[in-house]
Amino acid sequence: MLSKVQEAFSRKSALAKRSAGEQINLRARLISVREQRGLSQQDAAELMGVSEWYIRQIESIDYNPSLTELAQYALILDAVITFSVKTKADI
Repeated sequence: MLSKVQEAFSRKSALAKRSAGEQINLRARLISVREQRGLSQQDAAELMGVSEWYIRQIESIDYNPSLTELAQYALILDAVITFSVKTKADI
């Protein structure tokens, strides 16, 4: 039988994995939208007023962009990002 600490850790670990997967899906979707719009990373950088390196960072799994950065990136792609908050009971 798992202790309360082990159970809590297990739940948090599962939520963290799910969150990481959603972040990957979000980035993949943003890249897909950019490509569907026929934009290169350089085009996106010019529209956003940043460097191409910055766009590569936003699209990279190794970078942790802020919600504001992602929202600004989505805007130049004529897209919006929506968020929801779910409790453990909702999942």
